[in-house]
Amino acid sequence: YIRSQSIMKLYVIYNILDVLDKMCNSFGQDICDATNLSIRTANNTKQIFRNIIVQFIYSCIHSVVLYCQIIAFNVALNSSGASLFTLLTSNQFVEVKGFLFKKFDKNNLFQIVCNDSI
Repeated sequence: YIRSQSIMKLYVIYNILDVLDKMCNSFGQDICDATNLSIRTANNTKQIFRNIIVQFIYSCIHSVVLYCQIIAFNVALNSSGASLFTLLTSNQFVEVKGFLFKKFDKNNLFQIVCNDSI
């Protein structure tokens, strides 16, 4: 399905996969924290087992998302023209534009500096 798409559709597919990847990263962090907490407290073995199953399902879903991203990159790399260059440049431009034109207040900027220093 991904192979037969034009550059614009490929760009949309890649951005959707990128958003899904970021959502999976956030959700995966929460799942790992919940599993860690349930193992530390060790109140209920059913809850620990349930968290491990959810973490396994999450890992499978996130692997599929990353695999689809690899396929999209492969299609852009092997297509005729400058598809890969267009895909990479447009994604980087969106990230730089979002960073440069974002307004920060003092508290937000302090939190960002503290997170970057760690």
